Amino acid sequence: MNDANGNGRFGATVAAPATQGKTKIHPPRLLVIDDELGFRELMLHELGKRGYEVTVAADGEEAVQKARAAGDFEVVVSDLTMPRRNGLETLKELKAIDPKVEVIMVTGYGTIESAVESMKRGAYDFIAKPFNIDDLVRLIERALEKRRLCLKVDELREINRFKSEFMANMSHELRTPMNAILGYTSLFLDKVYGGINPRQEEALKRVEGAGQNLLQLINSILDLSKIAAGRMPVYPEDFNLGDLVQEVAGMLEGLARNKKIELGWDAPKSLRIRTDRTKLKQILINLVSNGIKFTKTGKVSIRAEMAEDRPVALVRVRDMGIGIRAEDMPLLFEEFRQLDPSMTREHGGTGLGLALSKKFAELLGGAIEVEST
Repeated sequence: MNDANGNGRFGATVAAPATQGKTKIHPPRLLVIDDELGFRELMLHELGKRGYEVTVAADGEEAVQKARAAGDFEVVVSDLTMPRRNGLETLKELKAIDPKVEVIMVTGYGTIESAVESMKRGAYDFIAKPFNIDDLVRLIERALEKRRLCLKVDELREINRFKSEFMANMSHELRTPMNAILGYTSLFLDKVYGGINPRQEEALKRVEGAGQNLLQLINSILDLSKIAAGRMPVYPEDFNLGDLVQEVAGMLEGLARNKKIELGWDAPKSLRIRTDRTKLKQILINLVSNGIKFTKTGKVSIRAEMAEDRPVALVRVRDMGIGIRAEDMPLLFEEFRQLDPSMTREHGGTGLGLALSKKFAELLGGAIEVEST
């Protein structure tokens, strides 16, 4: 479903040490494995003069021992056919020691088929003997770049995980005092601490409304952070989807009535599904309330049914709002994204409802699709 009103559906079912202000850059560390002494000496000479730090091994067994001892080779150039431990076995052991190491296989007596098989097992690429040293260097440089990019991705993922955990912890700590504020405000409004005059009552109601909005924002941030950190549990259960649709419609009927628009629903009583009921309910509340928010006149409807071509339940939420431009569709489910700032000023909102709905849907193995004119 969409935030500015369209039609949609939900399917239920390397950092180097700094020295005196300067960064010390280490040359790329290579491991060359080949049982031919002449080849090893050639690689030491040719790759060494190109700025690489080269270590050589006469067979796979020696290579594995050196990898375990050093543990920081970036690229390995390995022959396929060797005594004691062949190239494929060596590849497996090297990847077990360091999954990020990039391995280039060299095939001479071996076949192209065995070289391709090594790539299936995790080698970066292969090169056939005899080869031009410049061709090997190009392969090494591409392998080094791939390794750098993979390490950067892992670093960004770790940063994102720390950020998500921080947000989750912060949101949790904010909820406790917010609940206390709302609790005491409610007690004052119920006159538990004595009478209040109309002006005080009006002010307290504004505090309560603002507090509820803030608590909703905190809860949304907490949920998004839990999902990003992989800490959002799913509790599947069997239930009647028609009953859930009717429940959501009943909850939001007053909101629609205040805007003088119609809220209708249609769902067979026999439609039973198995998923996390609470999360699906939150998805539908977000979609329907958005539809009501952006519809000035007309109707918002909810329809549930089984898909004709697959065993998936579909819930369609349709509104009669202004719609969404085609170029804005890719931005619809981004966190904190508001497609039209003027609409935000008029209707409010944080831009988290649809983002959370999409992540919940995916967490449950479903999807959200949008159609709009």
